Amino acid sequence: MGLSGRGPLARLGTTSLTVASAALLVGSVAGCLVLHEEDEAPHEPVNGCVVCHGNASRVGTAEAQAAPPGDLAGRTDVHAPGVGAHTHHVESGATHTPVPCSECHLVPTSTWSPGHVDSPLPAEVVPGPLARLNDHAPVYDQATGTCSETYCHRIATPRWTAPLSWACGSCHALPPPECGTTSEQCSDCHGEVVNTGRVFLRPELHVNGTINVAAPDAGI
Repeated sequence: MGLSGRGPLARLGTTSLTVASAALLVGSVAGCLVLHEEDEAPHEPVNGCVVCHGNASRVGTAEAQAAPPGDLAGRTDVHAPGVGAHTHHVESGATHTPVPCSECHLVPTSTWSPGHVDSPLPAEVVPGPLARLNDHAPVYDQATGTCSETYCHRIATPRWTAPLSWACGSCHALPPPECGTTSEQCSDCHGEVVNTGRVFLRPELHVNGTINVAAPDAGI
């Protein structure tokens, strides 16, 4: 789970920016809306999120482009709270497919949606349905930058500004208690998902809200 960048108006409510940089961000607010010459009415541009945060040139989904890096201050270091583990979530990895922004935040329908640019940083973390699956009650600790009690990370408490590559057993016991087996060889039951070396064959079947059970294929 994590923090996404917020709009420049909200940024003015913090003490982390100088007056000069705040002024620059105020100027960027106008860039969030574009005028159509035929009616001179404001309209959201295509993927307007990247006007304030993210990178429009990034290869991938619109959500991947919209998420930091960079954040509202242009930072790209994962140790910056506005950057953190965004990339690890919104881009495909060895263990999962892209996680929608809505799993951590209320995604605004427009620049001026309530809760977007009208409140101070950091961005609110509002866990989505996957994070809350199976009666999990996700908690994000702003002080430590960690999340807990999520379906996604189970017993782990990952730190937002120190993203790691997690191995099998990092987020759930090996095997998980609900499996009803003592085998630590995941492929015995999840052969279509992971091989005998615990390399994910189909990351889209991991952390997907479903337990995919199948014997390993021949030769895996």
